[in-house]
Amino acid sequence: MQLLAHRGVVLIEPALLPALVPDGWQDVPHEGVRLVQAGGFLLAPTEQPGDAVRALAEEGPAALLFIGSCASPTRDLEPGDVLLVERARTRLGEVGASAPLVAKLRRRCDAAGLDAKVGSVASGMPAAQQDLGEDQGCGAVLRAAKDAGLPACALLVCAGAETGVGDAPVAVLESFDTLFQVVQGVLGKPDA
Repeated sequence: MQLLAHRGVVLIEPALLPALVPDGWQDVPHEGVRLVQAGGFLLAPTEQPGDAVRALAEEGPAALLFIGSCASPTRDLEPGDVLLVERARTRLGEVGASAPLVAKLRRRCDAAGLDAKVGSVASGMPAAQQDLGEDQGCGAVLRAAKDAGLPACALLVCAGAETGVGDAPVAVLESFDTLFQVVQGVLGKPDA
């Protein structure tokens, strides 16, 4: 089944699904990776984003986006700030996002009035001085997508100084809502 051929897929942390799609979603039958449809595109809520990318890559998706949360122990981000990941530092080294996809998402964020910061994140490891934040999944997504030859990018919302959304302030939830609208615009108009 080539359900994903030439379509973009958004990988998300499962806990974010109800916040991103409060009006509900429809499960899409698929072997290997859970997929849901919402807002005209496919979401893959997963705890293992790298494994999900490898499974989805076989079907030839057009692009992969990862939406998640990050912490900012360096205090470069405030709760609710959006980080458009240009590169992720991982234990296996640095991996970059697709430059054209980063540029497209930056334009869309600007058009939506979302002041996304562009920079690096420490993924699966503590942040260093040059990192704007740290997360647990975007590095695995970017690495697996690079290995599969697929364009990928990550958008993270800062939840505070420590990893996890937990009892997120209103600013964090509002940022996720705006971010979801940006992603709908990107994936809904592939020629833009």
